[in-house]
Amino acid sequence: MSVVFPEGNYIFCWGGLIMNAGGMTRAMLKRACTLIRAGRDVTILCAARSMEQLNGVEHYQQNGYPEISRKNFVIREAWEGERLSDNRTHHEVGILARSDTLCVELTNKGKVYWQDGVELAREIPSQTPGKREIRYTSPAGESVAEVYWEDSLSRIITDYVGDKGTKHRRERYFAPNGFCHTAFESVWTNNTWNITSIRSFDETAHTVEEFKDYSPFRQRFFSSYVNECAAGQIFVFCDPILDFEPGFSKMHERDGKTIYKIGVNHGVGFGGERNWNSVINPRIRDNIEKVVASTMDALVLLTKQANEDFRKRLGGRDVLFTVPNTVRIPKEIRPFSTRDLNRAVYIGRFDENQKQISHLIRAFAIVCKRHPDAHLHIFGRGASEAEYRRLIQELDLGRWVILEPFTNDVEGEYQKAAFSVSCSSFEGHSLSVCESLANGCPVVSYDYKYGPQDGIANGKNGLLVKLNDIEMLADKICWMLAHPKKVEEMSENARVMVDQYHERFYNSNWADVLNALVLQHPYRTHLTDMQVQLSQKTYTPILNKFTFSGVLTVLGSVPKAAEGMERIYLRLYNHDGSDYSIIDCSSKAADGETHSFNISGKLSAERKKRVTICLEWNNCFIERDMALWD
Repeated sequence: MSVVFPEGNYIFCWGGLIMNAGGMTRAMLKRACTLIRAGRDVTILCAARSMEQLNGVEHYQQNGYPEISRKNFVIREAWEGERLSDNRTHHEVGILARSDTLCVELTNKGKVYWQDGVELAREIPSQTPGKREIRYTSPAGESVAEVYWEDSLSRIITDYVGDKGTKHRRERYFAPNGFCHTAFESVWTNNTWNITSIRSFDETAHTVEEFKDYSPFRQRFFSSYVNECAAGQIFVFCDPILDFEPGFSKMHERDGKTIYKIGVNHGVGFGGERNWNSVINPRIRDNIEKVVASTMDALVLLTKQANEDFRKRLGGRDVLFTVPNTVRIPKEIRPFSTRDLNRAVYIGRFDENQKQISHLIRAFAIVCKRHPDAHLHIFGRGASEAEYRRLIQELDLGRWVILEPFTNDVEGEYQKAAFSVSCSSFEGHSLSVCESLANGCPVVSYDYKYGPQDGIANGKNGLLVKLNDIEMLADKICWMLAHPKKVEEMSENARVMVDQYHERFYNSNWADVLNALVLQHPYRTHLTDMQVQLSQKTYTPILNKFTFSGVLTVLGSVPKAAEGMERIYLRLYNHDGSDYSIIDCSSKAADGETHSFNISGKLSAERKKRVTICLEWNNCFIERDMALWD
């Protein structure tokens, strides 16, 4: 049966398109390609601060995503430059604007521009296609770099030292007509440039708008683009939903336009053991607990386990969906007999905070003593590379553990190895685990949240290891090295069991989600709060039993179509708040009222235990403590 996606424009809110990025970028591009193949209009909004990211388009075209092209991408810098400038005027800014009056010297280090016998500037050779960079020192002693994109001035970066010796940076962005439409001010603190101010200039309206940080500035770009889109139906995706709020609340439905707002959660924000009741990173708490409720039509999780945790925390909303990532499953792979049965691989980002590759290196210090012929190849790049090189040297593992550069031949590397290893502290859903299984490469993995339990059947296509247990990780790797026949069976099983991540299921899962949003839209509620007034409550101490009755009033709006679809119930929490049980609560709409309900119920509970009353109404969930105890 063919898969049908709803008609409309599909817009992706994104950061930057760097080459050789990780699983989140690849998952986004995979979805974009799926929609393009289905004949849908796809636009990817890139909010990062340079035009150079367009060079990543050709890279991904050639490495697994052939449907995308530059016409699918809108770069904030270019879009706002066109929108905020007056193309009837022209401003001559930058060295190249007056290069015809300058003397140019060609050297083996690039061009040198001279004026009146004095060196004015130097052009630095660039390895980035389309980019030119000219550097010079201003009369005030400032270090200046002019960046040109396809011979048009793109930005001017000025570094200078402030009154107190602090390093400052000013970045000015220019439209094709030479008008400066955006200016960033930053200060160098804690070994990085921190934005202190962003100003946006409108040449036609003669106005200036200031932003204190990048988040609201980025939100303006996303929401302005969506609001100006003329399509009748618009599906807006924000994949890094936990990293930044994409301006969903500022995207407005008007003039018959319907906007479906979809967050995709690649990295669950629960801390600690990542249970439903774990502490949430304060930076993303609002996005989990508030944005989901008030402004989104869907929050898409990558695993069933993650969906269950979110439902436990956020209630049984109809906005929570599960769509696992998809992987390419090769039709044929190299015979297992040609593999190096002493070879283990890891492929992924060098990020110790999440990927914990140091655990794998330390485990291999144990492994190589038991299996001297074993060798581990770690492919990737990232901020922790120097740390890993030092650790390998410190443990004298240079013979057994090899750090390899980033590879685009993921399939080839998995098919050389006997098995792969994953030792993350957490994931949204490990794409590398799925890719390994798709290539008949069993996986030894920490049992982290989320993903390994979905893909790995312990003992059949891989082995699960207690989270952060390095000795157990070493033992399981040694077991794989000592049982090649069993590893071969696991390899065969891996190819069969990974079928759940085949593209045909991925396409139909996304089509189901998007079509459900269209059907659910008339039933969306817009609730802001609820109030509970108890008119009667009775406690019988000897039985630890409570009875109560009262009125629950909902604040907000409910469409006629959604009336009668509410669910009201109680949660009775245990002593430490790590779990709760659900208790039914009788509720009936008050006569002639849409937003008031007569409620009553009874429960057995020890005194002082937390009891809450919960309202689920389609997309919304509200929980309030019950004032049962005096």
